[in-house]
Amino acid sequence: MTKRRQPDVSVSALSRMNMRDMLVLPDTASQTMADLTRYYDTDATTQGAAAEVASRESLESAYGFSPQDQEDRKPFVYQDGIAVIPIHGTLLNRFNGSWGFVTGYQYIRRMLNLALDDDDVEAIVFDVDSPGGEAAGCFELAREIMASRRVKPSLAMVDSVAASGGMALAAPATTVYAIPSARVGSIGVYRMHISHEENLKKDGVKVTFASAGDHKVDGNMYQDLPQSVLDEWRESAGKTWDDFISLVAEARGLTEDEVRGTQARVYRADEALAKGLINAVKTPTEAVAAFLAELAEDDPSQDGDEEMNDKTKASEATSGLTEADFTKIGSMIATTVSTAVSGLTRSQTIKDYAASKGKAFAALASTLIADDNITVESAKAAIDAAASALGATVGSDMKKKKGKQRVESEDEDEDGDAEEGDEDGDDDGEAEEEAARASRLGKDKVNHLDRAMGSNRQPNVGAGKGGKENTDDKTPKEKANALLADHAAVTGADWSGKASKAA
Repeated sequence: MTKRRQPDVSVSALSRMNMRDMLVLPDTASQTMADLTRYYDTDATTQGAAAEVASRESLESAYGFSPQDQEDRKPFVYQDGIAVIPIHGTLLNRFNGSWGFVTGYQYIRRMLNLALDDDDVEAIVFDVDSPGGEAAGCFELAREIMASRRVKPSLAMVDSVAASGGMALAAPATTVYAIPSARVGSIGVYRMHISHEENLKKDGVKVTFASAGDHKVDGNMYQDLPQSVLDEWRESAGKTWDDFISLVAEARGLTEDEVRGTQARVYRADEALAKGLINAVKTPTEAVAAFLAELAEDDPSQDGDEEMNDKTKASEATSGLTEADFTKIGSMIATTVSTAVSGLTRSQTIKDYAASKGKAFAALASTLIADDNITVESAKAAIDAAASALGATVGSDMKKKKGKQRVESEDEDEDGDAEEGDEDGDDDGEAEEEAARASRLGKDKVNHLDRAMGSNRQPNVGAGKGGKENTDDKTPKEKANALLADHAAVTGADWSGKASKAA
């Protein structure tokens, strides 16, 4: 991309600024003009290439990076996982180079995309020293920088100017630091008009336009600017300013009123910190060390203005996230997952073991699971002990009951005949009933099922209300099912199949 030398490069430089929205610090307008003049007077193939090499070497020296070998050299300044991208001088749209005094939006975008795609790069540092430049193309690039924060963290290091367009590109970084003597701000827009009308008159030159369209020659440099056109330009600049305010507010987590309240002022570093435009005031060496320490600790919410108390810690955190760091993080994640799985396995094992002993042990299982100090083996032992105790109690009650049933049966043999039959002596169906009762007698000639169903001494086991009037109207199957269902409620045993079989 060789530029042809022009007779008057200053005219080309002026045309770059004339009638366009500019994001430039006003008191650097003369320097911007000089940069543009030099830009148009530079041969891209020879002088431009040399300027880019010199700019790269200066950047490596500023951060203490060793020059890369030619075969391993990346397109951007790089060392230990950090890519450094310059935002220097006057910023130009549709320019894919960085010559120190001028940097193109296309160049910054290209370096950003290359760094995002490079697996070696863990973080990106934007080295900012710019009074701004053209509005065209600036906010679009700023939005891309803001979006890149979701992919890789970035630091904007202001050394020593981030004004207007320079501020627009610094603000979207994840973190913004500035050196103590930095100048930050100038969040505003202007459009400049250059008129040669008076000079032309002195020289006896008059320019006349034959144009179609009322606004076709608005802002031409051969005529003074009419008031109506000036008012339209102010309105246009105001809309660009609104976009600028919205961008900075979103990038820095401020309200639009807070950003608008700056009214394009330029602040010292400490004032910019108080306004929330930057995160901290640091030297470049401190800034990179602090930034890397934040990444290593994985704490992006840490206040950037806190100085590191331990300088040794800062010096050690110069290589970003190492392989050992990732190994440690992976080990922590594995331990957490293992603990969670172990806890779930313990709970399920205790539940299953309790269920095997019966439904009555569900509440005991929940109590044991709630105490993390109780192991699975201890829980099983507790369930076994409870099962033994419950079995002994039920067995003792059943022995006592059988003894009482035996005594009552013997008494009934002596005088139980008086209870047989109807009171009025009606013996209809009596023979059938006696036959049914006889079929249920045991070897001792006692109907144990009827006696058990009629007993009311164990409220939780048996027929419940007791009395022959509550059982004689039930079939043998119904009586057996009732007895076994009550027994299941106490012991937790599943008698569904047994009840059916017994009946």
